[in-house]
Amino acid sequence: MHVIIPLIGIPCLLTLANLVFLCLPCKQPKVKRAGIIVELVTMVLGVSLFIYAGGLGITSEPDWYEVIDTQSAYSPLASWAQSTFWTFIFLAIAAYFPLRFIPVAKMPPLLAVLCIAAIYAGAVECILYIVQIFPADENFFSIGLLPPINCLLIGAKAIKDIAREKCAKLPLWALLALLPFMGVVVGILFLAGQKPDSFITVFTETAEWNLSTKTPPPRVEYTGHYLCTVAAKGHRRLVRPLRVGRRHGAPILVNRQLCVANAFEQLIQQRTPRLHRCVRYAYDNTGFHLSKHIHSRAAADAVYLLMKPLEWAFLFVLYLCTARPEERISSQYR
Repeated sequence: MHVIIPLIGIPCLLTLANLVFLCLPCKQPKVKRAGIIVELVTMVLGVSLFIYAGGLGITSEPDWYEVIDTQSAYSPLASWAQSTFWTFIFLAIAAYFPLRFIPVAKMPPLLAVLCIAAIYAGAVECILYIVQIFPADENFFSIGLLPPINCLLIGAKAIKDIAREKCAKLPLWALLALLPFMGVVVGILFLAGQKPDSFITVFTETAEWNLSTKTPPPRVEYTGHYLCTVAAKGHRRLVRPLRVGRRHGAPILVNRQLCVANAFEQLIQQRTPRLHRCVRYAYDNTGFHLSKHIHSRAAADAVYLLMKPLEWAFLFVLYLCTARPEERISSQYR
C-alpha cells in the first residue's frame, strides 16, 4: 500500500499539472520554465515507472499463442514487433529536446519539421496504446496508461509553443511530412528485420486486448499444487514450462521440476507406501497453503530456486533406483 499510493498519486498530480500548463497561455517566462520543469520531472518519473513495470513483467508478458494460467495476462504488445513501437517512441522523445531547448528561429526548418513529425508519429503510437489497454485496473492504470497520456500532453505543449512563436506553418508542414518520415523509419526497420506493418500489428497480433485479433489457447489451472503454481506463474525463461499436462482432469502447465517431483513421489509410493503416506500428509498440509501466497512471477521464481536442491535430490534417487529414469519423468501428467 505504501508503494501503490505514491505510484498512483504522483503520476496523477503530474498529469494534472501538464494539462493545466497546456491550457495556460504561458506568455510569462516563469510560467513557461515551470511548465518545462514539470515536463522533465514527468519524463524522469515515466522512465522510472517503465523500469518498475518491466520488473512486474508488464513489458515481458507472454504472447497470444502461449499457454498461461487463469491469473496471468497476455502482453498488449506483440514481442516480435515491439522494436518498431519503441523506435517511434524513442524518436519522439529525442525530438522533444531540440524543440524545447533550441529556439525555433535558430533551427534549420527541415530539422524542426522532422522533429515535429517524429512527435506526431510517437503520438499515434501512444493513442493506439491507450486504446489497446483502456480500461484497466487501478495499478495498471497508473503504470500503463498515464505515461502515454503525459507523452501526448508534453508533445502538444511543445508544438503549441512553436505555433505561438510565429511558426504556425511548421506543424502543418510536419503533418505533410509525417507519412514520408514514417516510411523512411519503417524502411530502415525492415532492413533490421521488422515487418513493414509492425506499426499496427504490434497491437493487433495480441490476445484479450481491445485491438487484439488473435484467439489464445485455453488457460490452465494454477492452484492446488504449489509446484504447478511455479510452472504456470514463474518467468518462462527461468522455470521453463515444457507442455500442457492434465491433473485430476484439468489442464496444467508442467515443467521439468514438477515432473521430477511427481516421478519421485510415484517411485516412493511403489517402493515404500508407508513413507509415501507420511510424505504425502506433510506435503498436503504445507504445499497447498504455500500456493496461496504465490501471487507474482517473482515469488514463483523464488520458490522454484528454493526447490532446486530438492529437485537434484529427487533426480539422484531416481537415477539410483530406476532403470529408465527419464522415461518415468517424461511420462508424468500425460
